[in-house]
Parts: sequence; structure tokens; C-alpha cells
Amino acid sequence: YGAVLETVGKLIQGVWGTGGETFGVLKVVTEAPHQPLKAESIEASCHGAIIVGGSSVSEEVLRQAEEVQVRGLISGSLAADLRELASTLPFPVIVTEGLGEIPMAVPIFALLRASEGQEVSMCTQTRPEIIIPSQREEAPLPEPAPDTALRPGAQVRITRQPYLGMVGQVV
Repeated sequence: YGAVLETVGKLIQGVWGTGGETFGVLKVVTEAPHQPLKAESIEASCHGAIIVGGSSVSEEVLRQAEEVQVRGLISGSLAADLRELASTLPFPVIVTEGLGEIPMAVPIFALLRASEGQEVSMCTQTRPEIIIPSQREEAPLPEPAPDTALRPGAQVRITRQPYLGMVGQVV
């Protein structure tokens, strides 16, 4: 027995995540990808939302998010010493860039900002991912051939030092 679920939308794969899965309305609470999420930005209107911050979060932010009862938290990075606390929270946390203090990649922040107010899904069961279903019917993109190599013009995001988080184009 089994089931296949399909959706047309956008997929963001994070670098680290914890907390299972959830869904909720996306709410961006920072103005730019380099800005850290501040506890005072998480207020009553965040209740039941999946909140998005820019570069990093503090213990105070995690505690405030728990108190306000958000459904999920997405950030560019998280201090390594906060992983244990994040894993005890009643909502998923996804980090898009890595551990430390790293700004969220500009294209990811722009996509999340453009999707604000939409219902999204977060899952950290297998790998940390965010799914943003399309709001209108779109033809699905053809699946790439398994042996597709990088081609000139392809956009890439660097996931290792010394250029972690940078976005570039293959030449």
C-alpha cells in the first residue's frame, strides 16, 4: 500500500533542521537577509505563523517564538550551542545556510519574502525543506535528466567555506 502526493510549487532545501513537520502562513519579520531576528519582532500577529528571519537567532528569540506559539521558524543560521534548545521546541526550525552567523542567501530570502502570506509546509524528517505550493495552476517543469551536468548560465549557491552562502552563475 502507498500513496503519491504531488504539488506544483517551489522547494527550498535547508542545511540543518529539527522539530518534525508543520504547515502555516509565512510571515517575514526582518527587512533584509543580513538582519538577525529580534525577539521584539515576534509579537501576537506571529501566533500560528511560520516566521522568517535573516541572518541568525538568539536564545531569547527561540524562547519568544515558543511563548507566542509560532508554527515554525526559518533563519539563515543558528549558533551551534543553540541546537539542543532548538530540538526541544514544539515547532520545527530550519536553517538555510549553516551554523554560526551567516546571512540568508539573497535569492532564498527574496523567494520567502515574495511568498509572504501564503501557506507553506516545513519538514525536517528526512532533510530540512520548505515547500511553497503555487497559488495558480502551472505546468510542472520537466524533470532534469539524471546525468545533467552544470551548464553555463546555471545559478548555483555555495554551501562550503570560504564562499558559504554566496550565489553565482556558472561560466
